[in-house]
Amino acid sequence: MKVGVTINKILLSIRKNNIATYVKNYLMQMVPGRFYQQNLAKKLSIPNGHDLGYIRRRLDYYNKLSHQKEVGEDAVCLSEMKKIKGPSAYYFDTYEHTRYFRQSLTANLLFKDVIHVPDVPTLQKSRPIGDNNENAVILKMDKKRHFLFIKDPYKFSQKKDILIGRSSIDMTWFTFGLHFLRVS
Repeated sequence: MKVGVTINKILLSIRKNNIATYVKNYLMQMVPGRFYQQNLAKKLSIPNGHDLGYIRRRLDYYNKLSHQKEVGEDAVCLSEMKKIKGPSAYYFDTYEHTRYFRQSLTANLLFKDVIHVPDVPTLQKSRPIGDNNENAVILKMDKKRHFLFIKDPYKFSQKKDILIGRSSIDMTWFTFGLHFLRVS
């Protein structure tokens, strides 16, 4: 076995270590919010040499809202975000960004897999593909699971020619599709 492969496996196991993640996140919460809020302007400043057009396109992709909208009466204070039921990874990843804002601000949050577009602007980890999905504002949630990149030691040409997939089937559409495709 190559040394590089072994080192990558060790680094991957360290990165997946939940204890280290929890310690880091709880320590982050011990820092007074004023510290983060005072550093918001610095965090939002764009260093020289960065492509402002690219940054704007990325922002527009994640947040498709074209104008300011009411968040609705079900929105929660950022200070109350911890009370929302859902995996702690969603809370920690959301807090990483919301800690820079006044905790009295309110937001709608969906801490689960989302397959619908909410009626009001909502922070969530994904949104359905299609038109009229601007209320689904994407935030990088559960990043430890979904954004875990490893250096692949194998070239593409060395890999097996197979496809592995995971999906779900809506039986209503599946049945409709069978009837639609049936030849009389």
